[in-house]
Amino acid sequence: MKFEDYLVVEKINSGASSVEKYKLYKNNKYYLLRIFDARFMNSRYKALENIEMLLKNGISVPKIYSKGLLTEEKGYALLEWIDGTSLEKKITDIETEIQYGEYAAKELLKMHNINISSQIAIYDRFIESFSKKIKKVLELEIGKENIMLLRDFVMKHLNTLKELKGNSIIHGDFHPGNIIVDDNKLVFIDMDVCAISHPWMDLTSNACNMEFPNFYSSVIKNYFQNNIPMEFWEVYNLFGSIYILDYILYTLRIDGKSLVDGEQKLKEFLKFTNYFQSDIPNWFKKDIKARRKK
Repeated sequence: MKFEDYLVVEKINSGASSVEKYKLYKNNKYYLLRIFDARFMNSRYKALENIEMLLKNGISVPKIYSKGLLTEEKGYALLEWIDGTSLEKKITDIETEIQYGEYAAKELLKMHNINISSQIAIYDRFIESFSKKIKKVLELEIGKENIMLLRDFVMKHLNTLKELKGNSIIHGDFHPGNIIVDDNKLVFIDMDVCAISHPWMDLTSNACNMEFPNFYSSVIKNYFQNNIPMEFWEVYNLFGSIYILDYILYTLRIDGKSLVDGEQKLKEFLKFTNYFQSDIPNWFKKDIKARRKK
């Protein structure tokens, strides 16, 4: 597809993402152009197929107008432009964190309840990913005692993942920065890693970043209607361990970050469970009440 007849309004700051993003304009309508590394287009196509499934089931995500290769090196997706405000900017106090956490939990449940035919082996995929990441991080020789503690916890509790049943379509990178509030409606955006996996991944991965604790506490409590399974916290710590390894490796390729930041994030993660002595992280706000379904 050629974009010469589209007006480039602005390039969108991609933050930590390697994806190039542009706001385009044509025939009184705005679009979002996302440009990817062509080497990873197979996974992008799968994500876009999942997004189309969400659209068919009434989930608020951007429409996909076209997708494909621009060159041998670059792939693309042309999406609906979503007006509104990032949820990250909307949750300015505890009350709004809790309120939007409730709204987000409701939307996630809709997404996770869509019937799908594809199933993946959570345990096998986790082992493969964790093994690669822990090997790379151990080679960095930072915070080795804490890294070994994290590794030992994961190896001890791996069997929990074998018991997880029921995959769903997940956002894959669920956090307030990837949600737009449009006339009080939540729209999920930046779904380049939208995948088939266990739904609890959406509740745990970015929660481990330790930002917006009231939001995530509200999401988790409303998602489970105040009846949180105890094994959920084991899963939180397992997926959280992957997140921390990812974060450490991420500091190596992003300007303005260093391994010191990665080591600090690891320490924070461990301290919230008193170095895995507690099941429930102490950022979790137990006093937030979930609303019961009527």
